[in-house]
Amino acid sequence: MRRALGLTAALLLAPAAASAQRPERPRNVITLQPLSGVTGYFDLEYERALGRRLSVYAAPGAIFSRTQRLDGSLSVGVYGASLDLGARAFPFNDAPAGFFVDLGVGVATSAFASQDRVQGFGVRGMFLLGYTAILAGHFVASFGLGAQVSRFTRRSGVDAEVAFLPALRFAVGWAF
Repeated sequence: MRRALGLTAALLLAPAAASAQRPERPRNVITLQPLSGVTGYFDLEYERALGRRLSVYAAPGAIFSRTQRLDGSLSVGVYGASLDLGARAFPFNDAPAGFFVDLGVGVATSAFASQDRVQGFGVRGMFLLGYTAILAGHFVASFGLGAQVSRFTRRSGVDAEVAFLPALRFAVGWAF
């Protein structure tokens, strides 16, 4: 009888002891890329782990411009918007941290432009290899390098620009 009680107690307490030793990893991450502000772009990315090896993300963004008014003062305005969507595979670690392969698509518009700016619509595809670290349980630092192809069509319909560009990622944020 004592053996049965001891075995039952051990079976009931084992899962609790295992979960106490290994805390649950955060499954949600919010990041921003501070260096992209240099180019006049700001986005806020939300990433959600769907399983152990896969996460998805959405990153709405705004495109800013600094212009000089006739009186010489500087003006900052929003003249575009963007949305990136994608998925990250984590082949060696539990999402959303560790080494990842990122495939993403995005759209951008400069429909809010004033008369002196090019107006149009763009699409892009991106491939990235990177690493995300979750430090102290919540602070996020993410780095990546890859390539992207973009196509921007002017509203005038005159021509479309296609560009192959490097894709860089340096993001900081919070995991929860």
